Amino acid sequence: MTGHEIITILLTRYTNEGICLLWLDHFIKHNNYGLDKLWRLLLIDGATCHEAPNFILKATMNGIYIIKFPSY
Repeated sequence: MTGHEIITILLTRYTNEGICLLWLDHFIKHNNYGLDKLWRLLLIDGATCHEAPNFILKATMNGIYIIKFPSY
């Protein structure tokens, strides 16, 4: 590990919108994204938290285009 990782444990064992947004913040920070950069493509699974308006808005505001794969 390099010290830039984030490890989160949830009692429910399921991800949620808050965790998805924390992950997206970490992803944006360590990949130097922003509207002044080239748009990037993010391939994600079909978790419902990836469809949350805040997740999609934050990705769009940072020049990230999302393509979602089916859940199963």
